[in-house]
Amino acid sequence: MFWWKSRMERLLNEVLPSELFDIRRDGIGSIELAGRRLDLDLSHVHERRYLVDYLFKRYNPDVALLSALINTVTIAGDSVLDVGANIGLTALLFLGGGARSVTAVEPKPDLFERLKRLDPAVSVIPSALNNTSGTVQLAVAAHNNETHTLMSGPSRPRPPAAVSEYIPVSAMTLDDVCPEEHFNIWKLSVEGAEVRILDGARGSFYARPPRCIIVTSDQDRIRKIAKMLAPTHPYQYRALLRSDACSLTFVPVSLPHAHVTFEPTKQIFVFMSISADSNLLFR
Repeated sequence: MFWWKSRMERLLNEVLPSELFDIRRDGIGSIELAGRRLDLDLSHVHERRYLVDYLFKRYNPDVALLSALINTVTIAGDSVLDVGANIGLTALLFLGGGARSVTAVEPKPDLFERLKRLDPAVSVIPSALNNTSGTVQLAVAAHNNETHTLMSGPSRPRPPAAVSEYIPVSAMTLDDVCPEEHFNIWKLSVEGAEVRILDGARGSFYARPPRCIIVTSDQDRIRKIAKMLAPTHPYQYRALLRSDACSLTFVPVSLPHAHVTFEPTKQIFVFMSISADSNLLFR
């Protein structure tokens, strides 16, 4: 799903945006992802785009990258911590990649309720993660349900451009999450709260370090994250799709890559305790 290599199809995607397709803007649509059903709330633009991509076989570089990355780093039987699980797309991709279980962390109440119905192998924690436990304010984006942001403390992230409301949610530290559970993979997609979450995971880094940490963030913030993770996860890459072959490539975080053409995707970084397969490394 979402992985079509035809250059003509990619060209059509550029000239025919998803808004031109006749998709209703309310109700529920469903797609099949990794052999499982994912329900989509069509009142949200990014969920409508997922439905358009699925129905019309449109190439979606972000999902293609996530799918390739998750299939590459997941080992059969893995236990995964999915922080910022949103509607459950990545949770299903991990299960499709062979994970035994996914613990999904999501503070937004309506998304938490959706995740509870996702799959028996997905357990859900209705909380935000932070560097301390307590109650925090969640800034809810006005025009989508994927960029809500934790708002508290002196180093709080920038809120979405348009905020519909602030809601109080409970917060815990990553060290508090299933303290006896060993997760093989952590995935963090938390709209700017990555550093604070990692500050709350100091014990887990050394007592129960994951094999791989996947972080969606920007290039400026990733420098600090890379420094924090260097003692336990020294192999640090940005995950990219090469446009010439639609193949997954790992580029060292410190290596410029502007001279190579890559697919336009979100910035996704991978921190590993062991080196990636040499065939994946950028040359």
